[in-house]
Amino acid sequence: KRRMERANRVDATTAVIIGAAEVAAGTVQIKHMATGEQQEVRASMAADTIKGLRFPVTNPMRGEVDDP
Repeated sequence: KRRMERANRVDATTAVIIGAAEVAAGTVQIKHMATGEQQEVRASMAADTIKGLRFPVTNPMRGEVDDP
């Protein structure tokens, strides 16, 4: 829980969760921090999955959000 709070504080877009169950199964949980959506993927596919994620592009100088 504390690590998720820290991820929110630093405005992380993604969190990778690896607990005992994930280690045993050879998987990871990938969480999209803005939506809370979470998916389980094979650990070997984590990097490719994260690369394929699409996030809204925010321009804080103009107060705009462009949804890809």
